Amino acid sequence: MAARTSPIRHSPLVPALLLAAFALAAKGEILDRHMAIEIGRLEETRRLLKRFAEEIWPGWDNHGQVEFRFRFPNLALLAVNPPAPPSGFQPVKGVYVDRRLQEPGAIRGTLVGGGGGGIQVRIRLREVPGVQRGAGDRQILLYVHEMFHGFQSKVMTHGSDDALMDYLIGAEFAALSEVEGMALERALQEVDAARALESLHDYHWAHQAKRSFVPAEVAAAEENVTVSEGTATYASWRMAQLILGSRYRPRLSRRLDPSFAGFRELQRYLTEEMAGDLRAERGLTFDPISKCYSFGAVLCFLLDRSFPSWKQGFFASGLTLDALVAERLGGAVPPVGEILPRLEARYGWQRILARHAAAVVERDAAVSLLEKRRGRTYVVDLAAISEFARPRTLGRHFELSGVRAVYPDGIQGLAVGAVELTGSASPWKRDGVFALVWTADAAAGEDREPEISWSAKEGEALRGLIFRTAGFTLRAPLARIKTERTVTRIEVLARRAP
Repeated sequence: MAARTSPIRHSPLVPALLLAAFALAAKGEILDRHMAIEIGRLEETRRLLKRFAEEIWPGWDNHGQVEFRFRFPNLALLAVNPPAPPSGFQPVKGVYVDRRLQEPGAIRGTLVGGGGGGIQVRIRLREVPGVQRGAGDRQILLYVHEMFHGFQSKVMTHGSDDALMDYLIGAEFAALSEVEGMALERALQEVDAARALESLHDYHWAHQAKRSFVPAEVAAAEENVTVSEGTATYASWRMAQLILGSRYRPRLSRRLDPSFAGFRELQRYLTEEMAGDLRAERGLTFDPISKCYSFGAVLCFLLDRSFPSWKQGFFASGLTLDALVAERLGGAVPPVGEILPRLEARYGWQRILARHAAAVVERDAAVSLLEKRRGRTYVVDLAAISEFARPRTLGRHFELSGVRAVYPDGIQGLAVGAVELTGSASPWKRDGVFALVWTADAAAGEDREPEISWSAKEGEALRGLIFRTAGFTLRAPLARIKTERTVTRIEVLARRAP
């Protein structure tokens, strides 16, 4: 990889670069206050890793090489520490900014968000109202998580998670996942080492039983995600512990980032993340991915406790966390016919299975309800403005495989800038990250022609669009309509009017 010459990597950056950022913002030039905040958060992350990375994981030495790409709510982009000047970005004092798609309108709240990690981290920021105390601290720990993925790219080969993303969850998978989470919580909270190991055995046996109910490729994909996301989550949680146990003093100030709490609330963070996430995620019927984060992280802490040297050579071994647990625990795994009675006695397995089975039946009925609708289909597509399709719902919501979901009771809608979608009580679905879909019920008389109006036309784009059907009304400052056979797609092209 080419050598990096960015001042961000080779100098303290703060206060020099941040003062430059504020000076430019005051002149109405490239870097604004929110860009300066993200640079400050990132530099605090780098200082922490310089001090604690080796203690978190032996050999973690490439955190200074990671590039960050930030996308702001107004579609402005910020690149920090790229290996070469990115195409279309303008250099400003060691960072790079792309404003080609920037929309008008001020950002007034706190910016938070996530994204994808690796040697290049991509963060998509969203605005939440007001000053959210502690949000800056959590973003820093999230950046630790994403930068650990950069370490993984150096020391391990990532397996595919496609089979898990495409798997339609069954009751046994969901129920045994919940039992796994209960066993992990017991092991984490247990003071006695022998009893903690007994609960870890319960986790391991429940995991092996679960594998008997799913295709082999789904089980392998789940273990891949648990390694990748579990160890990265462990890195962020372990960083919080190390900060609490040290006399580390941050340089990031509340004057720059009003949402930064100076790491004074890390104990609450750890309680919410470790115990809270584990408890909440284990009971989710239709989310096979989120629990991999907390389950994998807790496995790391349990391995720390019982087998302190386990991290040495772990990634090079090619083992999954579950395979390592099996190796360290030793002994044969009982047959499923013996495991399930044990899980019933210790965790109430049958009651848990019944609850998840009822949820699966309800989900399948919701899917069937949508499949029976035979009218024209309308797709509200938010991809051009990079906005996730997260509507306010009117009732039940079921996640399907991948990033699809159904809303059998309908949606209230969503609002993004000047974009406003008003939904209805008829069934909707989410198809992918950015698209909401409504199909008219011809039998109920819903399949009538939409009412469409706009203020101006610019090529194929319509400015000031108002699109009304029997099931929804969409208002968008700029949009394009494409119709093919029985599907009409409305592509939203801007959040705000110019």
